[in-house]
Amino acid sequence: MNNERPLVSIMIPTYNQPDFLPEAVDSALAQTYPNLEIIIADDRSTDEACREVLAAYADTPRVRVCRNETNLGRVANYQKTLYERARGEWVLNLDGDDYFVDPTFIEQAVRLAQAHPEVVMISGVFVDRSPEDRLKPSKANSGPERIYSAAEAFEAMLEGGYFPFHGSTLYRRETAVRIGFYQHDIISADLESLLRLMLTGHAASLPCEAMVRRRHGGNVSSAISVPDFLDDTITFSAPLRAGSAMEAKVDKSFVRDWVARYTFRKGKDNAYKILKNNRSNAGYFAYVREIVRCTPKSGVRILLQPKNILKVLRNLLGHA
Repeated sequence: MNNERPLVSIMIPTYNQPDFLPEAVDSALAQTYPNLEIIIADDRSTDEACREVLAAYADTPRVRVCRNETNLGRVANYQKTLYERARGEWVLNLDGDDYFVDPTFIEQAVRLAQAHPEVVMISGVFVDRSPEDRLKPSKANSGPERIYSAAEAFEAMLEGGYFPFHGSTLYRRETAVRIGFYQHDIISADLESLLRLMLTGHAASLPCEAMVRRRHGGNVSSAISVPDFLDDTITFSAPLRAGSAMEAKVDKSFVRDWVARYTFRKGKDNAYKILKNNRSNAGYFAYVREIVRCTPKSGVRILLQPKNILKVLRNLLGHA
């Protein structure tokens, strides 16, 4: 390991994204940080154009092209790349349809990490790009550069000042592997993992616009089914599942209180989406039951939300 310039691994998982992948890879190559490896992890794409893109980068310095023997699925591809392919002390996962915008982001993040050895993750601003090509930077991480204790990071996340978005967060590989990143095949496998990582040390935020998240019809999160919502409730309880390997830096009572508040805030929004977008009263009540298993008071509060009650009645009457 080069202590002056620790190796950073940028993982770029991809599947049938020939129109987007070159921009993702080129944006990683444009990063000014010198000790960098870029791992294109192709999950056995079936599109011939994808193979052509992969071949174009086969001999590019700092790039390793890896193609799975079989299609593993999104989360298993993340996991294989992190555990078996990445060699860096620090890792970032940039999905194949996203791209960096600030070429100095990795360099700034490593500088911050080296100045603060207690930091386990550094997050920059992420920018949403709509299907109409409108750009909207996140409010999270946009304030002054800051180092958070674990408890402060959790509180800032609730307040909207901090958020560990996958594509704009550099994290310690050794710690991530030790606590079992990407162990659940759910929509929010990335956030579930990062929430557990937040327990283990300090977090940092950088105000630079690190990367762009594309919103398009092919996103996994673009059309979430009721079963997906149900599976994703694992994310709410993630900080409560702190095993012996976690070495949590926050008190358990704080974690329980935070989980209750976070579960209510996110759970009520998701519950209403099930009622409005999926138009499923049965799915709504199944979802609330899952919330109750995590934190009963939050589940009851969601159940008693006036707009939810009204929407249940409207669904029963067949109103849009």
